[in-house]
Formats: sequence, C-alpha cells, structure tokens
Amino acid sequence: MIRQGAAMTSNNPQTAQPNIFERPSRPMELDWYSSDERMDSAVRDLLAKLNVRGHQNNLIRYLRVILAAVLKSYKSNPNRYISYGRNSDFLTCRYKGKADPRNPERLDARKIIEIVDALKAIGFVESHTGGYGYAEEGHIGRLSRFKVTERFVSFIKGHKLLDIQLKQKPINGGMVLKDEKKKLIYDYSAYEGNSRIQRSKDILAAYNDLIANTTIKLEHQEHFRPIDFSRICTWRVFHNSSFELGGRFYGNWWMNGCKSEDRRYISINGQPTVELDYKANHLYMLYGLYNVDMPEELRNDPYKFHKYIPREVAKAIFTRLMNCQSQRGAWLSIEEAKEKEDNEELKMELRQRIKGQSYFDNYVVEMLRAHPLLKTEICINKGLELMNWDSKIAEYVIRRMTALGIPVLCVHDSFIIDSKYKHILRHFMKKAYSSFNIPKGLPEIKETVSLLKLDQDGVIRVIE
Repeated sequence: MIRQGAAMTSNNPQTAQPNIFERPSRPMELDWYSSDERMDSAVRDLLAKLNVRGHQNNLIRYLRVILAAVLKSYKSNPNRYISYGRNSDFLTCRYKGKADPRNPERLDARKIIEIVDALKAIGFVESHTGGYGYAEEGHIGRLSRFKVTERFVSFIKGHKLLDIQLKQKPINGGMVLKDEKKKLIYDYSAYEGNSRIQRSKDILAAYNDLIANTTIKLEHQEHFRPIDFSRICTWRVFHNSSFELGGRFYGNWWMNGCKSEDRRYISINGQPTVELDYKANHLYMLYGLYNVDMPEELRNDPYKFHKYIPREVAKAIFTRLMNCQSQRGAWLSIEEAKEKEDNEELKMELRQRIKGQSYFDNYVVEMLRAHPLLKTEICINKGLELMNWDSKIAEYVIRRMTALGIPVLCVHDSFIIDSKYKHILRHFMKKAYSSFNIPKGLPEIKETVSLLKLDQDGVIRVIE
C-alpha cells in the first residue's frame, strides 16, 4: 500500500529499515487529554529537558497533547509504533485532500515534527523516517514512525502517568461537519449562537459524562478482532456542509469495531443487556414523512415484498437506491459489494441473485410495485436526509434516557441497555416518532436478547 511520507536517504524504505515499516503502527491520535495534575507535572518536567523553540504556554499545549497521544498508544500496545507525516501540511486539508480528524486542537505539523526530533535527541523515542521508494511489487511509501524507549517509559512510570484516565476531545463539541468532498470543517464561526447546535452539544456532553461513569464490558468475543475499549466517547458526523444532512452517532467501540453478533455479550454495570432495534427504519420513515400508512401485508417486514427476493438482498438494494444518484450507480455499488462485503452470507446471496444489471433492474421494478412512494425518492441521494432524521430520533432517545441516569448504547437506529430498563427504552423509542410528528413512520421494534446471565451469586456468565 502507498502511504504518505517524506523523502528518505534510501530509495526503498523497507531496505533502509528492515521490517520496521511492516511492524504494527497507528496514526498519532491528537484528540486525547487529561486534566490530572500528574500530567501537568510531567509536562513541565519534559519541557525542561527538551531543546524546542517557542512560547512556553504554547509548548505546554503541544506537549500535553503529544504526551497524551504517547500514553494512549503505549497503554494500548507498548510495542506499537506511532505513525505521522513529516510534511508541514500533514494535518491540514491541503495534504492529499484530507485533514486528520484527530486534531481538535489544530496543532501545527511542523511543531509536532520538531518535538518528536527533540524527544529523539534526548533518547526518549526511536524514530524512523518514512518515504517513497520501489520494491519488487512496485512503487511503495511509508509514513514516518516512532516508538517510546525504556528511558521514556521510566519517565512515564516515574510520574505515575499509567494510572491517569485519558479522555477524548471531539471536534466542535462532538458536532463534526464535513464538506461536499468529505473534508473536515474546522471553522464553525458561522454557526456560533445557533441554539439548536448548542443544545445538541449539551446533550452529547451529558451523555458522554454518563457513559464515562458506566462500566461497559464485552464479556465474550466470537469474532476475534482488536477492539480499543478505551474508545467510549461519542460524536456526530454531518455532511455536505449542512447540519441537516447526516448527523449519526460515531466514535465508540461498541459501534466501531464490535461485530453485531458480539454485541450480545455486552454487559452494562455488571448486568446482562438487550438490544432494541427499529426494523426497516428508513423505509418506514419515508412513509412517515409522507404521512402514509405502511401496507398492512408489509408491516411486519417491508423488505419482504417478493417471495423470490431475500430480505437482505432487498435491503441492500434499497440502501443503494437511497444513497446513489442513478440506478446504474446503485447496481455498480452492488457489484462492488459482491467482492468487498464483510457479511459472507450476504455476499453469496448477491452473487447468486443479481447476475447482471437486468436482474437488478427487475428487482427494482418489484420494489417500486410494492412501495410506489419510492418512485420519486430513489437515486436522489436521499440517504443523508434519512440519516438526519434517524439521528434526531436517536438524540431524543439518548436525551430522555440520560436525563433518567440510565446509560444506553446507541448503534445508529438500535440501542443496547441493561435488560431491566428495556420497557422504559421501548416507551421512548415509540414516543420519539410522535414527538417529531411522524407517527406513521414508527417501525416495528425488534428485540435481541443477551447471551449473558447472572448466576446464583450475581456474577455475570456467558450462556453456554
């Protein structure tokens, strides 16, 4: 894979540093912080050791963020490298059209590079400069990277930094906005004073505080994949420079990294959980926005509109029609899913059922026959508008549950909760639709039970 980096003395970074660029690494995460006084003491001590130019208060600001990033990486995996770019615009949208989403403090890449070099000079990190080169497989590139040395580890332990709690700081209070090219927007001055946006920030802050004081565990894992359990902060992402498009909740580990099957093994405060899910939410929502009743024969599952079209195939087609600008574009997205879809069962169904565009077009005809109101809604990028509606519904549920002090884990349009509170959650999930005056959009609510139980001693166990 080609990666960003600066020029190297060798034409081949893999030759210059054997195996270094194949070892585990993660980008430098600049959105972590701690208000612990031990961090303040360590930053002052570190500043005294480094030969770095600049105003003292500004250097302290940089060192707090970088030290938190180092701590975050070391606590997750002591042997993992931290990757970063040595280009001066690495953390800006000028760099290959991207901006690093993990830089809420808007730190300058040049100063980060200077500090990393200063840490290397005092023996606190081992550093390897990346770059571009050629190998047998062709043109390659690698990001620069560094890893803490035993000397830095001794410094960290001496200040008892491994005991402190790190928190994430999302951009703009968690109301993250991207433009039409999916670049992050950092200047929110045009939205200052917007009471609705501020209210959503306050809801997020209260929710994240509640979650931070909740014990959430994955008691068992069927799909063995690395999960960063320190990621408990939640934020929202809006699109196309508009707070009316998108807005779904992201960031936490139960949404990003945890497979749906494994969510059945989540416990909250030592209690088994249940997941309540709006069934066919976006399709129902369209009926609600039109104030039209879902046909009675389809109420149980609107995706089961034809006996020869499996539900998951119908759902895949609907999703593409809502998020593409043309029917051919939707079909091409299905063709891509045949190769890249994570769900192997769905991948096989798509390959078997949709053997060309004519098959896809016929399925669309059957869908429109069952759901005529879709005729004016497909292929106009309706998906972001529907996501905005389901994010409002989710925010309503989160707000009401947080006010009661009951933690609920949001996964877009489903919610995980301590099973003894499920009746309260169900009540607010139903009430949310009437509160937005779209009662006919209320879907069926599906319940997925936990695979955990409490034994006679009150200890949580996996159901065999």
